[in-house]
Amino acid sequence: MPANNAMTAYSSGLALQSVGLRLRRSRSVLLDGSMGVAMTLYALLVSNFLDTVSNMMQLVVTVMGPVMAVYVADVLWRRNRYDGIELGNETSSSPYWYSGGINWAGTAAVFTGIAAAALCVAAPVYTGPIANAVGGVDLSLPVGLIVSAALYVVLMRSYRTRWATLATVLLEPEHRRARILAGTPIDARRRSWITLDATEAACVVGG
Repeated sequence: MPANNAMTAYSSGLALQSVGLRLRRSRSVLLDGSMGVAMTLYALLVSNFLDTVSNMMQLVVTVMGPVMAVYVADVLWRRNRYDGIELGNETSSSPYWYSGGINWAGTAAVFTGIAAAALCVAAPVYTGPIANAVGGVDLSLPVGLIVSAALYVVLMRSYRTRWATLATVLLEPEHRRARILAGTPIDARRRSWITLDATEAACVVGG
């Protein structure tokens, strides 16, 4: 059990860093560990432990369901075709950079799914209006999964359609050249970049 808790705290610390929290790894792990200890002490000493865990798990479903649905939808939509090297590329040249490093389709799908699931959850600490309307039946999991997955696919298809008639341009001032890709940045793995030096790029811009 201690080994499992240590790995969990370490993984959650890495997760905090990955979302942009500017903390040293040791401090992010310490922060997560402290929060975990505080929540455990509350569950054990202040409230009924089993009831607290049960309520928490019911509410966690409203968040984890949409998150996992978007993940699975992306894997299926791409047919599990990812560029492993580019996934680690944190610059704007990455085909997975999207808009400022954020995939707004995924963000919108997750938060919309969470909102829909919250309307349908039935837990002792909170019951959504839709769950109340159907007699207290908890529909948060299927609703969160379906809404977030469907919305993500629709938004991603719209994203690719919008880019289909455009070109992706990557400027490299240090090399005095520009790279052009016909289509969305996601197509970078399947299509070839056209490289222009400074003179050629000026001719293209000037017509």
